[in-house]
Amino acid sequence: MEFREVRSLIALGRFASIVRAAQEVNLTPAAVHKQIKNLESEFGISMYEKSGRGVQLTQAAHAILPHLEALLAQRDAVMSVLTDWKGVGLGVLRIGANPAISGVLIPRLLRLYRREWPDVAPEVEVEGSGTLLEHVANRSLDLAIGNWEDSVRTRVNRPMRWEYKLVAVASEPWPETMRLRDLSRETFILLPVETHLGRWVADYLARHACAPAQTIVAGSSHTIISMIRHGLGIGLLPTWAVAQEVDEGHLHILKLRDPALTGTLDLITPKTGYTPSAVRTFIDLALRESADKHLRPCRK
Repeated sequence: MEFREVRSLIALGRFASIVRAAQEVNLTPAAVHKQIKNLESEFGISMYEKSGRGVQLTQAAHAILPHLEALLAQRDAVMSVLTDWKGVGLGVLRIGANPAISGVLIPRLLRLYRREWPDVAPEVEVEGSGTLLEHVANRSLDLAIGNWEDSVRTRVNRPMRWEYKLVAVASEPWPETMRLRDLSRETFILLPVETHLGRWVADYLARHACAPAQTIVAGSSHTIISMIRHGLGIGLLPTWAVAQEVDEGHLHILKLRDPALTGTLDLITPKTGYTPSAVRTFIDLALRESADKHLRPCRK
């Protein structure tokens, strides 16, 4: 078994297409097919089967895939340590971010980071916080930024945390100051309660006796913002997520008498193992440069 074969199998599982997998690992489809066949011969199992116009991994392949991903992550960690030890200043910085923060904080930090580490190739994985946690825990990501319960600290490190305010926004300005309960007759556009932020918002509305007449559930902050702009309802969103829309006059912040809802973002890293200089530099940069009027860093 070779690491390049493992990488091809992981790509096949992700894209369900030999052609797409080949593009991901910069090989020809024939080369990827041969690598998968080598793994099948070594392990004595079928790795994939046809599914419609594409392919899918077999149950046996799915069973061993997490172990192969962990193995590849350990290999990449070894190479990262050696590169760092040699002082070459090259390598890859693997960052994870949830969809909302990926277009706000990450670009600003990467722009500053590239000035200090121009030869490091950043890779940004945009996923839900649950997936990012798993990938940091198994070291396939160097760090991630998102929302997690404090209990995750048993699995990963949290070198820093940001606090921010959430605000109620609408497509038109509301002249008077009001309480949340006065908005119960309005339609609210909310994140699913299964998400960390969605649960915070639902609990906040309940605490302040706001029971919306109607709710629309949307899977991302970007979708909610678009729906609010079209006049479909009111949303409760982080200030950093709506800042540009508010500045451009597309959204308007409602004046509420109720105490503001405070949210948090965490930066997490693997629990154990060596932290390369390139990763430590990004964390230090986040501590030093991420503060603005929307995000307030607090180290723990």
